[in-house]
Amino acid sequence: MKKLLGMLMMMMLAVCVTSCGSKYARPDRCVCELGDPAPVVAPAPVPEPEPEPEPEPEPVQAIKEVIQEAVKEEKKEFTIDFEKIANQSLFEFNSDKISEDNHAGLDVVAKFLQETPNVTVKIEGHTDNIGSQEYNQDLSERRAKSVAKYLIDKGVEEDRITTEGFGFSKPIASNKTAEGRAKNRRTEMKFKISDVEGSAEVTKSGELKEVVQEESGEASAAK
Repeated sequence: MKKLLGMLMMMMLAVCVTSCGSKYARPDRCVCELGDPAPVVAPAPVPEPEPEPEPEPEPVQAIKEVIQEAVKEEKKEFTIDFEKIANQSLFEFNSDKISEDNHAGLDVVAKFLQETPNVTVKIEGHTDNIGSQEYNQDLSERRAKSVAKYLIDKGVEEDRITTEGFGFSKPIASNKTAEGRAKNRRTEMKFKISDVEGSAEVTKSGELKEVVQEESGEASAAK
């Protein structure tokens, strides 16, 4: 019986080999019924999506808009009330230390000053009336100087920056309410744009003068 089954298996294999000539023939299933297996193709790699740029913090965008508007309107003078525009306190509480959340906003100011050598800035510090006049006067001066130091450390020339502290002598709101006191605690940056021909930075360097004049010429041609 076993010999008979073995002979039958051999006969089936022989028939499959002779009928399709495939070396993959099996006694129970002839590969000629299926055809040669298709080659395996690796799937094409899917490109990773480009990461979306992170949106700029609102204070940074607000400060940029004020500067861009002033440049567009060709203003000779304009003021940035940092706390009002950024909608947050520039300094840590009761201190002249600039909070880290505001570094990006001041970096925008520093870049603007670096790119426009004919611009000077006066930094004014103001406080509310909590505490003595002497204390607030000193605090306002230290805060103004702290901002100046930050800009200088970022590469802005020291002789283009002046500072002054006013304590609580120039309030813009009532100090009788928390909201009013918050408005009075402010740092104002007053920018002044001088004519290119009259700026000290330009006259000191012929190379810089040529660059500024060239940029000015391009701007005039675009108008």
